[in-house]
Amino acid sequence: MENNNYTYDAAANLMLAFRTLCDLEAVAKKSNLLPVSMITEEKNGRLTFFLPDVKTADGEYEVTDITTEEASIFAQKIEVFKAYWAGIMAKEADTHAARIAALKAELAKLEGK
Repeated sequence: MENNNYTYDAAANLMLAFRTLCDLEAVAKKSNLLPVSMITEEKNGRLTFFLPDVKTADGEYEVTDITTEEASIFAQKIEVFKAYWAGIMAKEADTHAARIAALKAELAKLEGK
């Protein structure tokens, strides 16, 4: 591996951030949601994920200090981040399923007439 001037913790954090984004994007796509995610260098490395079509109470949630945070602490931050967005996506998927069921019930009523 070439020298990239990252500490072990910073490199581990970057990999964890990338894998987390991949996991969240996969969940979003299964729920028919269009995610926006990125890792930027500002704020010592910032991980951002949001769903433009979904309104959240807190707005977008991000994790900072990817390259300066101790790996064990960053892993805890990532778990909270991942759980937050997984919960939002599960709720949105349930809402979509309820809407589809209501539309199917209305269609069945209309076809029955």
